Amino acid sequence: MNQTDISLKRQVYDGVMNLIASGEFLPGSIITEKKIIEKFKVSKSPVREAMLELCKDGVLTSIPRCGYQVTEMSGKTLSEIVDLRLMLEITNFRNICKNITADTIEKTFSEVSQKQKINGKSVTDAEINNTDFHMRLASLSGNKTLMDIMKHLLEMYSRAYRQMYLSLPEWQSPTKTSVHDLFLDAWKKQDFQKAEDYLRQDIISSLETHPIASF
Repeated sequence: MNQTDISLKRQVYDGVMNLIASGEFLPGSIITEKKIIEKFKVSKSPVREAMLELCKDGVLTSIPRCGYQVTEMSGKTLSEIVDLRLMLEITNFRNICKNITADTIEKTFSEVSQKQKINGKSVTDAEINNTDFHMRLASLSGNKTLMDIMKHLLEMYSRAYRQMYLSLPEWQSPTKTSVHDLFLDAWKKQDFQKAEDYLRQDIISSLETHPIASF
């Protein structure tokens, strides 16, 4: 595969992920290569490669002679993602918390905090902002491997979380702005234990919002 096809494959992969996350492609629905080719105006080869990659990552399931089915994520899967996030994010916070100044905290999170106040009106907005917040926290580690792992985990988390809300009779907009603000405020004041408690509360909050996540 040449560089152009690799770039198109990434474009299609990210595009399909966004459409699933936004609810345009619902869990259990069937997606065909023809539909994706028409939607993204690309050739069959990068679409085929992107769809196979999405199958490998558990986002889609190949259905012979039919297409690709959007995988439903169980509450157990969400619980496992949250457990792994707790291990990674709490450990990272403990490693960096005393070396990050209040000024650096403000510069790192001021933009995303403002976006949360403006955009946190829907499930999609809330999860976009939440992902941005936690990726910025991971970035303070300076560890690229951690960043790559967190990106993958947060993509899975967002997909599972939005899927849960799509299954509710009425969408409720989860707001994490206040918990994020409390976390940052405690961190700036060097109350590291309280900040860690708020971070833990934020990460596990999704397990308390819907019955399928309670295991």
